[in-house]
Amino acid sequence: SRCGRRPERGRRHRSLVDMLESAADRYGSRVALVARQASGQKSSMTYRELRDSARRAALLLAGRGVKPGDRVLLIGENSPDWALAYFAIVCAGAVAVPLDHLISADELAPICAIAQPSAAIRSAAVAERLGDGIAAAVPRVIEVDFAELSRPFILKKAVAPPPEPDRKSLASIVFTSGTTGAPKGVMLTHGNFTAEIQMLGRVFALSGDDLVLSLLPLHHTFEFTCGMLLPLASGATIAHPIGVDAKNLSRTLADLRPTALI
Repeated sequence: SRCGRRPERGRRHRSLVDMLESAADRYGSRVALVARQASGQKSSMTYRELRDSARRAALLLAGRGVKPGDRVLLIGENSPDWALAYFAIVCAGAVAVPLDHLISADELAPICAIAQPSAAIRSAAVAERLGDGIAAAVPRVIEVDFAELSRPFILKKAVAPPPEPDRKSLASIVFTSGTTGAPKGVMLTHGNFTAEIQMLGRVFALSGDDLVLSLLPLHHTFEFTCGMLLPLASGATIAHPIGVDAKNLSRTLADLRPTALI
């Protein structure tokens, strides 16, 4: 990353939902997320589209039975869908539990015993690899595929939008790697993240002129805060490559010409 420009002193948002609303209002039609497809084409989502899609997806989750305060597993590869899923969870008033997309069924079980999730949002690749692993770890779990979040849907009954979380509301439970013992869930509030965004903005001066390449896993708080939340709060564009192997990465660098990365 770099910090060559003098950063602006940004305001502290009430919550991550407030941050998303503010970014959509301020940056509107600017591209927030872009991803390279295997075909070589690029897909993108503007700030306004991200906010509107997250709000709709939150209603989908509520219609499927996700309630404010529920813990929701988030398991998938870095992508615009991951970001949409995260904001759908917090817009629903729920708590995201981001996990490594390569997690095994054996590793999943003890984490679920601690987090007690009621739902799981996962990519198609994760669903195929884990099979019935999520349902086995969490009986009666509500499973939602990434693709469902951006598709049109019809609610079977009216669902009231949940109230915006406050600063003390839990936003994420992030699990340690478990290399020195059993994984532990770290509880992080909306206030924790919004304070982090405000402080990071004083160090890393990002703006609408920047394109941030997201390489590190988004279930790590370092990439989540510096590589997703801060760019979105700053009006930058976040790019997700197909893969991080040398061939795909060199194509992405040449095609997108990012200005910042971690």
